[in-house]
Amino acid sequence: MSESEMREVYRAADDNEAYLLCSELQNEGIEARVVGNPIRGILNHLDIGATAPRILVPPDRYEEARKIVVAHESRQKLNLDSAEQWEGVHGGELNEPTFDICWQCQTEHASPAE
Repeated sequence: MSESEMREVYRAADDNEAYLLCSELQNEGIEARVVGNPIRGILNHLDIGATAPRILVPPDRYEEARKIVVAHESRQKLNLDSAEQWEGVHGGELNEPTFDICWQCQTEHASPAE
């Protein structure tokens, strides 16, 4: 099926999320593909407006795909809501749970198991 015949089911935050969700849809037997700007990574790195990666599915599988997308979004929200802020090693600055490096002191966040 060509891209023009498919319907957008989701706009992802980045390529990783797009391909993860696309794989999840494909594992459920839904034809899905990621489309968007092939040089998105470079444009995002340069802070130039790039289009978000989109996931397309056949129109007749759209409703089924939306249920999977909604479940994905719920899991993402739960992961963010359950994460806690953490303090940098030098200076005690609070960092958001999604940060891997302290914005103030540049030290890496140690996971709880470390």
